[in-house]
This record gives sequence, structure tokens and C-alpha cells, in this order.
Amino acid sequence: MLIRRKAIIAGIALAVSAGQLTANAAQIEIMEAAPIEGQSQAIEDDAAYFIYDLSAAEAQTAALKDAKLKESEISLTKNEIDTENGVRIHDIEFNSGGYKYGYEIAVSDGKILNKEKEIITKPTGGGSLVGIEAAKKAAFDEAEINPQNVTLVKAEQDDEDGRTVYEVEFTSSGAKYEYEIDGLTGTILKWEKNFYNAATNNGQNSSGSQSDSNSSQNSSNNDQSNGQSGTTTAAPAIDYMNLTRTMMKGEDLELSEYVFNGMNPLPARYETSNKKVAKIEGNEVDAKKKGTAVVTAYSADGAEVGKLNLTVIGKTKLKFPKSSLSAAPFEAKKYFKDPAAANLSVKSWSSSNPGVAAIDTVSGMITIKGAGKTTIEAHLYDNDKVVKGKLKVK
Repeated sequence: MLIRRKAIIAGIALAVSAGQLTANAAQIEIMEAAPIEGQSQAIEDDAAYFIYDLSAAEAQTAALKDAKLKESEISLTKNEIDTENGVRIHDIEFNSGGYKYGYEIAVSDGKILNKEKEIITKPTGGGSLVGIEAAKKAAFDEAEINPQNVTLVKAEQDDEDGRTVYEVEFTSSGAKYEYEIDGLTGTILKWEKNFYNAATNNGQNSSGSQSDSNSSQNSSNNDQSNGQSGTTTAAPAIDYMNLTRTMMKGEDLELSEYVFNGMNPLPARYETSNKKVAKIEGNEVDAKKKGTAVVTAYSADGAEVGKLNLTVIGKTKLKFPKSSLSAAPFEAKKYFKDPAAANLSVKSWSSSNPGVAAIDTVSGMITIKGAGKTTIEAHLYDNDKVVKGKLKVK
């Protein structure tokens, strides 16, 4: 019964089963949905399984945006798919400015479920301790939460490897916050903001040594729980947001046959602002020529439920310079002949000769293994579309 697989407009709010997809900062959303209780089998079959995986590149972009960092400012150490608390996630780690960052981003909808930031070199200082109250204030200030709106779980002094630290834990809006603060300097050494458990309570998860103001926002963009950890409780209203996507000429994108106005499943209707760039046939978008177009989604009752700001680029290829055996790992997406192609949604990467150059199928990170030639391929979500490039290693 739960067999059909459909791509949906990135971020357009869709309620499925007891849940609702809502838009967020990520460009692409996926939902693996249970049948809609109380609806006919026909609707269950058509709306049962929406899928459009957030790519590793898109997840990394979301992490950097949240951390307020540029790609040139980080050293990427991990970008891989894993499962945490029953939720498929992009597990991303990088270093920048003396801190270690870690992000767990849901493959299904781009929500940041866990965010970590930890200082690499611990500060030194002498004198008297800053005190519990100062440590609590530092935690509340960093989280940008009024102390009156929290439930304090713990605030105590501890010893960690000979260093006096304060451990502060509290909950707010269904999320759990944990801080470790240096006793002598008041510096936040590490924090964790855990929203996995808050996922059924309008929460989001993030963990780290230091946070920014984005870490607890999105509580209004939550999904109603469908019994799977990591989904969130939804308000019946639909979010109206402008979303973006880049497609290559000739690529097709299948959209959902159903959208939801409140909790009512209704057939979807789509319109394009530029038929020469993006042609609509039923629930399918055909990228016809280079340019831009806006695809607007409507429910059958005429309500507008979302927009997709589409950019279509021409056909392109990967163009790699000759590489040496001593070359450091590098990202394939940086070598599209058309730089705009770096924004394409790549489903997977492959190398025809891993003995020459191995490539991470998710992140597209290339590691040189030996001399010779190989062909690197970027497989787009439209299964017929592959972007190729030859790589020579001396």
C-alpha cells in the first residue's frame, strides 16, 4: 500500500497522515508518510509516499547558513548519512575559528535536529570562580531565552579533568538545553540543544558549545507526529514561503498530486510564470530552456499553498584539472563547468575507477588513490540525467 514514490516542491507545506510537511530554510523536503487515517484508499495510495531526499550539499549549505560561516572559512571533516533516534540524518562536522561544529540534519525535511559547537583550545585563567548565577545567565543569554520561560533541570559546579566547570541544564518549549561553562572565565565550552525529544512538541534539536539565534526558531514549522521520532506537531495552517531550486535543461521534476489545505487533502494544481522555461504537464515540471520561472501550487479550492522559484541552467559537464597523487581530498561539485550547477540536486556520485579516485556517494568528496583515469558522475534526481567529467591522475 505504501509503494508510490513522489517528489514534492521543496518546502511546500503538505500535511500527510497525522502530519504536515512545513517549509523551512532548506531547499528540499522529503516525507515518508503513513496512510491518511479516515481517507479513502485512493487518496492513501496517491498521497502515501512523498520522497525527495535533501542532498549532502544542501545539508552542508544549511549547516553553514545556521553557523553563519562561508565554505571558505571551514575545514570539512565529515558529511555522511546516518540514522539517529530512528531518523535518517546528514551527519556533518567541520572546524572553524577554534571551534568544532557538528550538525545532524534530517534527510526528510532539512530540519536541524542536533547542533554542536565545542571550543578546541580551552581558555586559561586564574582568580576566583564566576559563580553559579553568572553561569546560568551566560547560558540563558546565549540561548536568547528569558529565564522566566525555562524549567531549570540542573545548575551545579563540577570538575572535569582538573578544570572547574558549571553544568547548566534547562528545558524550554519542549526542547532541552545543556551547557558546560568554564568556572574561572565564564566561557561557554560546550552546549547541546536537544530537540529530538521535542519533535512531538513543536521543537527542534541542536547541540554545541556555542549557539546562534537560529538554533531554536522553526518551532512554528513543525510536523504533526506520525509516530516516527523526529516528526513534529503541526498547526493546521499552511506556511506560505518562497522556495528555490536549480534544474538542468531537460530535467523533469514530479510534484505531489495532492496538497493539504489545513488537514484536508485536495488535488493539486500548478501554474508556471514562464512556459518557455518551465512547462507544466499535470503534476510534472519540465525544464525546457535556460532562464527563471515561478511555479505556484494551488489546492483544488483555489488556495495558494506555495511557490517554487526555479532556475534552469543549460546542460553542463564536470571539468577537472589534472591531479597529482599528493592532492588533498576535494569536492567534485566545485568543478562543474557552469558554476551555477553546484546548486543542482545531486542524488549520488560515482567513480568509474575507484582505484584512481574514490568518491563519497553522498558528499561528492574525491580522494585520490592512484595514477590513471576515471570518470566522475553526478546522478541527478531525474534518473535519466547524469553529469560526467574525466579525471586524470599522474
